[in-house]
Amino acid sequence: MAPPPQRTHEATSFERFDRRADLIIIAGSGRPVDKACFFVSSSKVCRASNILRAVVHQSWGSHQRGQRPRIRLPNDEPRSLRIILSIIHHRPLTVPVQPTILELYYILLCVAKYNLSKQIRPWAPLWIQRAQCADPTENPVLLFIAWQLGDADLLGSLIQHWVSNALHTRDGLVTPDGQRFSRRPVLADMDACRHIAKVRGYLVERAVNLWQTTMNGLKQDEDAEVDEHPGLKSSNPNADQQCTAFVLGSLQQLEWKIIGETLPQDHHEYLGRQCILSVLIKQATEDGGRQFCTRSGEARQHCRCVRLVSRMKRRWAEILEEDMGGIAPEWELALAQKAQWTGSMDR
Repeated sequence: MAPPPQRTHEATSFERFDRRADLIIIAGSGRPVDKACFFVSSSKVCRASNILRAVVHQSWGSHQRGQRPRIRLPNDEPRSLRIILSIIHHRPLTVPVQPTILELYYILLCVAKYNLSKQIRPWAPLWIQRAQCADPTENPVLLFIAWQLGDADLLGSLIQHWVSNALHTRDGLVTPDGQRFSRRPVLADMDACRHIAKVRGYLVERAVNLWQTTMNGLKQDEDAEVDEHPGLKSSNPNADQQCTAFVLGSLQQLEWKIIGETLPQDHHEYLGRQCILSVLIKQATEDGGRQFCTRSGEARQHCRCVRLVSRMKRRWAEILEEDMGGIAPEWELALAQKAQWTGSMDR
């Protein structure tokens, strides 16, 4: 029985990358209009990475006599693979210097899949600049872009952004607009979601402890003052409430809202002690915090509270630097290696 005839036109677009091309690569899946056919040099493709070399050798071993060997890559996006093949075949004029974030994401998916980090070295610094200028609000893929290009500074700032702005739902982390992080498998591979969730929970806990420490310090000052001046006791029956009020009022008067701005947006959904924080921040922002301006006529008490609040601000800045400004220790070695491959350390 004769073999079935081979289709000669599997894609609507065809492009030759080399005069000595001897290998056909078909990228994409579905209808021919959604696929692309590339005529490439097998030797240049093999030199690009060991993974591509194995794919090419497999195609040479399975192709039929009289036909050109071909490789089908149904899971690869044709436009991004075209850019990768242009890099491999030394055609720099066809490689975008300022790709869109989505284009860059798909390009780097191919880079990660076929271990091509060294091949993109001339373009990596420019692509990093493109990623740094992008708005991270609705682009969780920037995490993967920063990771693949080996930019530790960008990755750290993005982690800090998503610690504050991602929302925790039953489906895991999502953007405020509802994009699920889990829909990007590469983020799961780098374990970014677990790291973000861990920092978020720890940050809220530290904030609650810091509020309580500050309030307790003010209450101790109040108690000491009452002991020294017994006549104040009748005019100050709720020292604990007033201490809380003065801290919140001082923060509001000083226009310092960094704690509220750097905490996760959905921190009020946390259970237990963490609920305290959302209540306090909400109270502090009502009516501009005017109802919290207690005992404002006593300069000595006012200065004491302002000093304590200032210490609180400095301590919170330290917490942010420790817990949000850096990256996971297990990422450092991998990022350094990627940065060395892509040349991002040289810019």
